[in-house]
Amino acid sequence: MAVLGAFIGNCLQDVISGVVWYDSLLSDDGKWATGLAVVRIVADTVAAELRRPAPSPSVTLQRVLAGVCREIPGIDQSSEP
Repeated sequence: MAVLGAFIGNCLQDVISGVVWYDSLLSDDGKWATGLAVVRIVADTVAAELRRPAPSPSVTLQRVLAGVCREIPGIDQSSEP
């Protein structure tokens, strides 16, 4: 898995306050599939969903430029052994 970017704030039209991250996974048939994970707090519960295919990252990047969404700095490491 490769994480393409993680963001917090008002990063999508329907995510006013939450964390979103774009990733790319190698499927069983050897093709890369891009997805988007969305996590937000609803009442006192963590709500998470996975969106495949992912919407274009350009929407989120425009919101970063507008100052309503911030990119979370990445850590250069692998989760593979």
